[in-house]
Parts: sequence; C-alpha cells; structure tokens
Amino acid sequence: MNDFSGYFIGIAYGLPIPGYTTATNYIRQSIDLDPTNQQYIRISYINLNLQSFTIQLWFFIRSSASLVDFGIFNQCGSDLICLSISIRNFRVTLSFDSLRSNVSTLLGGSILSRSYWYHLTIVYNAVLRQQLIYINGKIDAIANDVTSYQETSIGATTYIGLSSSINYPLSYFHGFIDHFTISAGVARTACQIYNDATLIAYYPFDTTDTLLNRSVNLIHGIAFDLTTVSSGRLQQAISFKINTSYFQAQCFPTIRPSSVPVSVSLWVNPMTIIGGGSLVHISTLQNGTGSICYDLLGFTTVGMLLGQLITSPTTLINTHAVILPLNTWTHIAIVYSNTNGFRLFINGQLTDAVSGSMTTNQFSLYITLGNNGPGLSVSSSSCVSSSVVAGPYRGAIDEFRIYNRELDVQELCVLANI
Repeated sequence: MNDFSGYFIGIAYGLPIPGYTTATNYIRQSIDLDPTNQQYIRISYINLNLQSFTIQLWFFIRSSASLVDFGIFNQCGSDLICLSISIRNFRVTLSFDSLRSNVSTLLGGSILSRSYWYHLTIVYNAVLRQQLIYINGKIDAIANDVTSYQETSIGATTYIGLSSSINYPLSYFHGFIDHFTISAGVARTACQIYNDATLIAYYPFDTTDTLLNRSVNLIHGIAFDLTTVSSGRLQQAISFKINTSYFQAQCFPTIRPSSVPVSVSLWVNPMTIIGGGSLVHISTLQNGTGSICYDLLGFTTVGMLLGQLITSPTTLINTHAVILPLNTWTHIAIVYSNTNGFRLFINGQLTDAVSGSMTTNQFSLYITLGNNGPGLSVSSSSCVSSSVVAGPYRGAIDEFRIYNRELDVQELCVLANI
C-alpha cells in the first residue's frame, strides 16, 4: 500500500482489509474496495494547505454498487475543515469545507456510469483561485474566485476510498482505484492533464533508464539481449540483433464492448525484413501466448509489413502490405476506433483502413516488441494464424507510444516529424 516514491506510507483498513484485483483492471492491478466491509486506505499526511495541488486517479464503480455516494479522498484536521473528493449522485464533488457551503464546493457536470474506468483529475490553482474537475482529460467543471483549502491543524488525517463531511455520513468507495497521485504545490495544465489521461505508455528508449515508461502510469518494461544504439530517431534507440532479443511491458489497455479507442506510434529501422518478424506482439500471457495472442504489426515471409486487427480470438483482418526501406527510420502508427475502423499510417500518411470491431479484453495485455515472446520465440501455431511470420525482428525501434484515444491527423503529423 506504500507510495511508489517510497516517502509515504499507506495502511489498509476494513474487515477484511481490501485486496488487489486483476480481473477488471485498467493497468495491471488495482485496489478493490467494498463499503460493506468499510474498507479504505489511510495515507501519510501531505500538506495541501494554502497552495495549489493536483490529485489524479483511475476509478471504476462496480456494477453491483447500490449506493449513489462514494468517497474517493478526504483530509480532515482537528478543526473539522475537510478537503473531500467524492461521487454524489454519480457526479464528482469537490469541497474545501466539509460540504458545508456552496462557496467552496464544486459539482461535476458529467453523470458517471457503473462498470467503466474513468480518469479523474482535481486541480486547485492558488494563483488563479480556481477549482477544476477533469474527467478523462477533459474539463468537467470549474469554479472561480475560490479561497484556498485552509485546514489549520498539522498532520490532518488523510484517506483514500473514504470521505466525510458535516452534512453527510461517512461514504466509502465501491469498486476499484488505481494510480492515485497527489502533487502538492503543482497545478497541472489542461494539456498535461489530457496527456496524463490518454497516454498510457511512452518509451523513448534512451541510454538513461532505457526501459522506463515516461507516462504517469509508470508501467516499466523488461528486456533481454537488447543493445542501445546512439543513432536513434531521437537520441538513442534499442536494437534487436539476435533471436532472443525482446522488450515487453503489460500496457495494452482494456478493451470493452463500448470499445476504447487505441493508437500506437513507433519508429522502426529494419536491418533485414526477409523471412518475417514481429514488430508489436499482443498477448494475454507474459510468455507471448494466451486467449488473445497475435501480431499487431509484423512482416510476412517476403518482408511486407502488415497491420492486423483482431475481431475475435481466432480472426484477424489485415491491412494492405507495405514495403519499408532498410537502414532508414520510418514512422508507423496504428489508429483504431469504432467510428473510423483500423488505420495504418506510414510517415504520417494514411496507407490503408479496414473496418471491424476490435475484440474485447477484460484486463491489460502484454506488448512484446521485436519478438513474439520473451527469450526464445514461441511457436506461431500458439496464436492466431496470419500472413505475418511471427518471431525475431532484426533492426532498431525508438519512441514507442500507446494511447487510449484516437490520434488525429495533425497529431500523427507531429509524431512523424520529430
């Protein structure tokens, strides 16, 4: 339950205490809270008094939730002045004074649903005297001329999954909470928040911390038999030179029937393409196999690049084949949505589009770059049959990004010209 940075401590409460879930997670594991067991997390005191701050998290309200009020965050001093974030009647509510007055309380505009992952950002800008609520990276409500949170005692109790107020009883969260961050003294901008909510993973593959994810989600990768080359598209890149080379991270997002859009962007510099190879492999299991298992991007036996849309666990739809130049950096992007289908872009230009709905997955999947499994490549017969010859890729990869939204043409143009 401790803070990722190692400076703050979290203690779980409840009978029984809350556990973790991967069954309905957004990214890896999330905390599972049940109000019938009065479950919550008490964390170390973080001073938010008389200053700007930003609070961010992912949350999911269970389908079985019968309540309409759900506590998310609470900080109360001995003076009973509480900073509380909650969901009341399925709207996000932010209060600086225990919900005692409308002056310091902001009600969100969106009516939230059960059984859906939301990204929530709460901002107080002390310079502009503004309270702001963002849902999925977009502004949901704003209040101006708001006095800073003024809790007067030191060491106020601070909770996740619980909120309290003068006018309402204790409310507990019912569902899952993930990637909870608090930034004291910082009011993140609208642009930063949109990126926080939609950029799932970004791996620049530079020499310093080569395998680290530079998005706020901190889904760091693992690798084997890779080398770092100085002549990347942007600074350094990773190079795949032998059959056992691979990079892997569990960062492909949950896709539900409502169909979350997905965009994947990367730079590639192939040394050879004859014989096939996996550029981006998706799998349920870490070994490269599982109920969902296929190459999102890969080469055929004659070296043609294909993008592949999976419409069922056993069915793929291919884009038209493309030949990439050797020993040259090329930008590739896959953009998927229910509205516009599955599109392949090369160097910012639309190459092909196919229609169809991506098959659902109830949890985040593994992405393997440069191979179709860790270590020795797995048998292609373990996954969906396709024209791609799954296995080792020979060449370099740089600037890998994955988003939970549909990138537009202007954004793709920027990524293709960095």
